[in-house]
Amino acid sequence: RRILRIAQQSQLKGVYFACKPFPYSAEDLIEKENIKSKECIVVGDQVFTDILMGNLLGATSILVNPVDQNLSMIKTIKRDFEMFVLRLLDNT
Repeated sequence: RRILRIAQQSQLKGVYFACKPFPYSAEDLIEKENIKSKECIVVGDQVFTDILMGNLLGATSILVNPVDQNLSMIKTIKRDFEMFVLRLLDNT
């Protein structure tokens, strides 16, 4: 719901229950708004959901730090793994 509030305040369209990384909800929004996926920006704090979905759409993806730094234990482990993978990719 935070995404909808931000979208409304920014006068932008957004999807809050997107079932990421599957791009179907975002594709529906893109089609409904009659825009091209290459003109879209996906902003997210998770590589394996937000950024992967943006890449599957062919959109520009921007990885940001989480708004809430106090993540659950599962999300902390997932985030640590994502950062490990990013470091590996950066070294190649």
